[in-house]
Amino acid sequence: MHIRTLIFAPALAVVLLAGASLPAGAIDLIPDFLEKKKDADIGAVLWELNEQFVRLESQDELPGGVTPPNDHPVEIDPVALGNAFASVIMWESGGFFRDEQTSTLFAASQAELLGRYVAEGLAKAAPGEDVTFNSRSYASVLLDVAKERQWTTGRVFYRDGKVNLILGEFRKTVSKDKRGAEASFGILEEDWRDVNFAKARRSKQGSFKGRIAETDGIALNQDAKGRGDWILIDVTSASESYVASQTPNEIREQQRRAEEETARLTMERREMREEMARLKKQINDLSKGGGGSASLEERLTTLGTLKDKGLITDDEYQQRRREILQDI
Repeated sequence: MHIRTLIFAPALAVVLLAGASLPAGAIDLIPDFLEKKKDADIGAVLWELNEQFVRLESQDELPGGVTPPNDHPVEIDPVALGNAFASVIMWESGGFFRDEQTSTLFAASQAELLGRYVAEGLAKAAPGEDVTFNSRSYASVLLDVAKERQWTTGRVFYRDGKVNLILGEFRKTVSKDKRGAEASFGILEEDWRDVNFAKARRSKQGSFKGRIAETDGIALNQDAKGRGDWILIDVTSASESYVASQTPNEIREQQRRAEEETARLTMERREMREEMARLKKQINDLSKGGGGSASLEERLTTLGTLKDKGLITDDEYQQRRREILQDI
C-alpha cells in the first residue's frame, strides 16, 4: 500500500503540474477527479455517436433531501416532444440589451433528435431513472465561413404532468489550444470523447447564463430557487404553439377558412338530415291518407314540394298523387 501511495502521489503531482503548464483549453483533457463516473448509475443507451448520447441514468439527489420518484414510464409523442424542444427560445445574454434578439435553445436537428430518443427513454425509464444527453451543434464563425462545435448536456424527466429539462453544459466549446495539446500527446484523430462534459444536476446550477422566454407551454421551475436552467414543459401546449408559429399567415388563413367551410357543411348536412326525416314522415302520412288530419289540398301541396326538391321521382309523384285522389 505504501509503495502504491508513493508512486501515485508523484504521478498526480506530475499531472497537475502538466495541467498548469498546458494552454487553458487543454484543461478539458484532464479527468474530473471530483466527479467520479459511476457506471452502475448508467442504464440503457438509447442513442450514441462518439461523445454524443441519449441514455437512461439513475436520478441524482436534490440538495439536502431525497429525490421524489418520477412519473415514469410515460408515453409522449416524439414529434410533439421535438416540437416542444424546438419551441424553447431565449436571450443568450439575458435580454438585458435592448436590441438583443431571441434565439432557439436547440437547433432544429437537435430538437428533432432529442424528441425522438428522449421520448423513447421516458417510455422505458423507471421512476428512479432520468434521461440524460450530450448533444453537439454548430455555430457560425468568421462571417459564416467556418463552423464551431458546441455541446449541450441535459437531464430530462417527467413529473406532475410536465417534462422537466435541466441544462448542464450549455454550448460548451473546446478552444483551438486543445488541438495543439492533443498533437503534443500524439493524438491526431478528431475524437471528443476525452473531453469532460459536466452533467446536468438537480442540485447544481449549470453553465447556462441566458434567460428563457416563458411562452405557451414553457415556464421555469419556481421551486428551483431562481435557477434559469430548469425548464418545465407542457408538451401539448408548447408543440401546438410551435407548429402554429411555423405556419405562414396565408396558410393559416386558408386553414381557418377551410375549418369554417367544414363547420358550415356539417351544419347543412345535419339540417338536411332533419329535413329528410321530417319529409319522410310526411310521405308516410300521405301513404296512409294522413290520418284525416291533413286536407286534400295540403297533401297535394306537400307532395308537390317533395317533387320540387328532388326527393321523389316523377313516377313516385304520379303514384302518390293517384293514391291521394282516390280518397275523394
